[in-house]
Amino acid sequence: MNVFIDSALNTMLDSLAALLDEASLHTAFSTTGANEVVGGSYARQAITWNAAASGALDSSNAPSFSVPGSNTIRFIGFYDTVPSPDVFQGMMPNQQAGDEGPRRFVVDVTNDTIEDPTNAFVNDENLVFIGGTAPGGLTEGTVYWIVSRTATDYGVAATQGGGSITLTTEGDQDVRIWQIREETFASDGTFNLTDADIDFLT
Repeated sequence: MNVFIDSALNTMLDSLAALLDEASLHTAFSTTGANEVVGGSYARQAITWNAAASGALDSSNAPSFSVPGSNTIRFIGFYDTVPSPDVFQGMMPNQQAGDEGPRRFVVDVTNDTIEDPTNAFVNDENLVFIGGTAPGGLTEGTVYWIVSRTATDYGVAATQGGGSITLTTEGDQDVRIWQIREETFASDGTFNLTDADIDFLT
């Protein structure tokens, strides 16, 4: 948990924004920039940012990407193009405005559930765990399905409507839950990154 005031967080985020000047599309999670879309007319696109405010950073343009068919976009990557070659800086889940995450959570290993009382998830939505070692039974960056949701908790399944995965440990303290959108292109199409938001994992 950070203890910095917003002005300090904003300064750090503005420095980060200066590094993140190009966006990329990825079909799966990685910490190295792997799984990037290739082929067709696909190319990384320039991204710009508004000045950080209230400890958060949001994009100021809407990059448009050409995507070859037979691809599913799951993650957005960010690069610093000042060095040569470009330097990968990280990635985040593909989301829509208002999607959940990053969120703290508690694992109930007795009932194999995620305790998250203020969440707005519903059954059959997708989520990922990012930030380190995921709870035991899960893998960082893998897309899971929400099942058996109640007002205070839910299970996590490998398939839509599947059985809850057995959870054996809490996972790293810094891991957070993110809602994720899978956008599948059966044929060539266009992906529009209308909004990218970055804040500190508090």
